[in-house]
Amino acid sequence: MLPEYSLLPPPPPPVPVYGVMGSTAPVPLSPPAQDGGAESLPMVDFHGIWLALKRRWWVPLLTAALIAAAAGIWMVNSPSIYTAVARLSVGQQRANILPGDPLSVEDLKSLEVLKTIQQEIIGQDVLVTVANEHRLREDPAFAKPKKNGEPYQDDEMVTLLKKRVSSLLDRGTRHIEVKVDDTDAARSRAICASIIALATRQSSNATSETAKQAERTLTEAKVRTKAKVDASQKAVDDFRALHPDLPLDDHPSELKTNSVEDALRSAGNSLTTAQGDIARLQNTISQIDAAGGKMESLLRLPDIGQREDVANLQRSLGEKQTAFAAIDDEYGYKHAVHQQAVKEINETNNQLVAAVTRAISSMKKRLEKVQQDAAGLQSQLVRLKRGSVNFQKIAGTFATLLSALNADRADYDRVLNKLNDAVANTAVGDSVLRIVEAPLQPTYPNKPRRRLITGVAGMLGLGAGIGLVLLLHFMDRTLRTIQAGENLLHLPGLAALPMDPVTDLKAGLLHERPQAMAQSEAFRSLRTALSILGKGTATRSYLFTSARQGEGTSYAAMNFALSLAQQGYRTLLIDANLRHPALHGVFLKQRPATGLADHLSGQGTRDASACQRTEIPGVYLFSAGITSRHPSEVLNEQAFAVLLQDAAKWFHKIVIDTPPVGYVTDALPLARHADAVCLVVKAAATPRAEVKRAANKLAMAGARPVGFILSSASKEALSGGFAGDFAAGFTPAPSVRALPAPAVS
Repeated sequence: MLPEYSLLPPPPPPVPVYGVMGSTAPVPLSPPAQDGGAESLPMVDFHGIWLALKRRWWVPLLTAALIAAAAGIWMVNSPSIYTAVARLSVGQQRANILPGDPLSVEDLKSLEVLKTIQQEIIGQDVLVTVANEHRLREDPAFAKPKKNGEPYQDDEMVTLLKKRVSSLLDRGTRHIEVKVDDTDAARSRAICASIIALATRQSSNATSETAKQAERTLTEAKVRTKAKVDASQKAVDDFRALHPDLPLDDHPSELKTNSVEDALRSAGNSLTTAQGDIARLQNTISQIDAAGGKMESLLRLPDIGQREDVANLQRSLGEKQTAFAAIDDEYGYKHAVHQQAVKEINETNNQLVAAVTRAISSMKKRLEKVQQDAAGLQSQLVRLKRGSVNFQKIAGTFATLLSALNADRADYDRVLNKLNDAVANTAVGDSVLRIVEAPLQPTYPNKPRRRLITGVAGMLGLGAGIGLVLLLHFMDRTLRTIQAGENLLHLPGLAALPMDPVTDLKAGLLHERPQAMAQSEAFRSLRTALSILGKGTATRSYLFTSARQGEGTSYAAMNFALSLAQQGYRTLLIDANLRHPALHGVFLKQRPATGLADHLSGQGTRDASACQRTEIPGVYLFSAGITSRHPSEVLNEQAFAVLLQDAAKWFHKIVIDTPPVGYVTDALPLARHADAVCLVVKAAATPRAEVKRAANKLAMAGARPVGFILSSASKEALSGGFAGDFAAGFTPAPSVRALPAPAVS
């Protein structure tokens, strides 16, 4: 086909930099990583998050302002609260007279006791007394009158006061801080003063008369407990005298033993040993009986064969039998040496039989002896067990008497110590609470804390706004940045194409558009990226496709072809979108009658009408053509491979524009024959699922994309691609001059 075109110049000489197109057979490519694999782990797109926050910066500020304003309105409508503060100190001990215990000195050093005193300071009795003292039931400013006009009950007043009164133990000290909140500063101070005064009065738990009564009671308890100690000691001594032969001990211990237990334990161990010997001997005799007098079976028994005399005779018999084998070979049976050897073997054998017989007899006698000893040990063990039971009963009674004596002694020592403390205690009747700081009337309100509330509200609003922005970002299922696309597809981002304001495809051609410097530089970056990815391979043909219609595939293909021509490459642009062909409207005045559809179906002519030279130097267009058949029936994979093979003889680079693979399958059989497949994704428009599905389709067809292009990208997204590295330094140029085609010989 193409070699006969009269409009094309002769083929250029081979240039190493351009390479030569190889076989058109599809190259097997590994499919992209499936979900759940090691490469499909979720990655956080921090750049995308930053762009989302930068794009919606006003949302956190607005929410912060709204919540801060709401907090301000609430503070304006809230009443001012004044707080009166007093501080009490707790002593280290307190003397009490308790029922059943004449005098006890309570230690107030533990944290539990201090917290108990803290709760007693604002107990129900204290609060009811304070409410009655200040007539708070009748004060409408303190207690709002009920609708039915009934007075407040005690429990209701306690509930109201507990909302305004608090006591707190200072960490690391013995101070208790009492606070009273009220809308009236003077009333808050008066209530606080009444609470601490009542608490100090109630902390006095004994009077001087109580102290004298405690001393008299303790003296009587001393005499009574001393008499109990003497009676218990006499009972222990009398019981020990009643059993002088038994090993009774005033200080029993698990490490100590007595003669009764030792004798019982020794007899039990001896009986166990004897029973083991009986079982072993009985088993051996049973084996002897089972042998039925067979010498070989008897000698295999360890208790017979391992006896010293039997083992020696066995060894001697074996040696003689060994020597007899040599004698029998050398001498006849009538020879004296032979007869003497036979005689010695018979004598040794008889001695062995006699030794085995003696061993069996000795073993039976030993069994009888062991059985007699076991019977004696059994009788002895029964006697010792009876004695042990009697000893345990006596020892238990003695232990009970001894325990009662020790308890009486402990009671006596405790009463004696308390009596000494009661005599020496001078703090009986004094309060354990001491006022450290009396309450002052507050001048400024303590609540609401306007600065803190405003700051917290602003921070909460700012956090809520950031959370809202992040929620919207994570709910956005489209791709906005190069990094997000790389995390999703595990493919390199080739370039981010800036959004082009033109609405017509022909106007989007960057030829002689000096004002579109960012777009032109983006395609130069794309050209550089594809040359880097294709380094070391014969990358001659580039196929552009997308997930769905309107992604900018034709825009990317034609401008990429323009960038190749500007570098000096003779470039063929093929319009393979048979469903919606559009490139002829950009480069030609009218749609050609023949094109790709005719050639793939075998109906095209072999003239130059299908391949048109455009007005742009170095750019040639192979239009889609016109066909009445369905595009999927027209596309011939083998014919397309041959077309690319022929075109590689005349063109340095081939750029192919195809329909989206997400909706139709026209591009799949063609993509496997291209050297590089580029997936075009429209920023903030194409769902991630469709992009992933399109990449998987291409991979399953044997044409995994070499990368993706983010089209219509925002200014923020450009920093994630090649174009962003140079866009900031762009300066408008007067014109864009197309480079001439390479010279031919």
